[in-house]
Parts: sequence; C-alpha cells; structure tokens
Amino acid sequence: MGEALPPYVECPCGGHYVHMISVVVDQNGSLGIVDHAGCRNEIVPPRTLRGSTVTVRCWCEEGHGFEIEFYFRKGELLLSVTDPEECGEPGSTLWRD
Repeated sequence: MGEALPPYVECPCGGHYVHMISVVVDQNGSLGIVDHAGCRNEIVPPRTLRGSTVTVRCWCEEGHGFEIEFYFRKGELLLSVTDPEECGEPGSTLWRD
C-alpha cells in the first residue's frame, strides 16, 4: 500500500489554513463550475489534455492562490499542484460552516 496522504490540504508555501474558492470540472471544453455564486455550466475551447480534468482553486491565509488539478495521462490519474501566486484575499470562498 502507498504512502498515506496528509490529513489536511496544505498550500505549497506551507500554510495550513486553506480555503476552496471553486471547483471546475472540464469535459473537453464543457465546464461545470461550483463557486460562491452556485453551480453553472460554460462552454470554452477544449484544452489539449486528454480526458476530463477536475481543478480545485484554493486560497491560503498567507495570501497565496494555487490550484490542485486531477487529470488523466495514458490511463493514469495524476495530481498536480501549481506554485502559489500572491493574490491577497479573494472576494468569496465556498461555503464551509
């Protein structure tokens, strides 16, 4: 069995106080978006990645924005995390209480 995942999401900067801003499911350019405003669908030009992607946009209380993305490559489900960017505090996050 593989290595256990940590019990919480951590910002790449090391911050532990992380909030979700949105979740985006991309199925070849057909987006399902969940954010503070609710759920909606949008159509955009398809990406070059194969298969669907799920992106969780996050913000940490140190003022960084980053994304956690699940995607497919040659039959494997992969996970990537973007480097944090200075973003200040976002306007709204997903409901959590």
